[in-house]
Amino acid sequence: MPPEFDLLVADARVLRPDGTGARSRMVAHEHGDLQVHTHLDETSEDAQAAHRRFGRSSVSQLDHIGLLGPRLACAHAVHVSASDIDRLAATGTVVVRLRAYRRELAA
Repeated sequence: MPPEFDLLVADARVLRPDGTGARSRMVAHEHGDLQVHTHLDETSEDAQAAHRRFGRSSVSQLDHIGLLGPRLACAHAVHVSASDIDRLAATGTVVVRLRAYRRELAA
């Protein structure tokens, strides 16, 4: 039987400059370490926006606010650097690649 998770869906708002990501981490912890889901650098514009907002990559920002780890599931992660991939792997962060969706996006 697959494991069951309670899920907090943070979506792309997790990387807003208003502190949404840190609040998502706190809510997840307060409610029994919920699994958090977000979209991560689906487009190059997403990756560039993180650098403009935070002065670092999206992955570095998620790490900075304490969200990286096995309770975080990131959809896409298409436009991340090699060092970001290393950090995702080192923290055990889950990355879900949606190849069929990427084909639709390119069409």
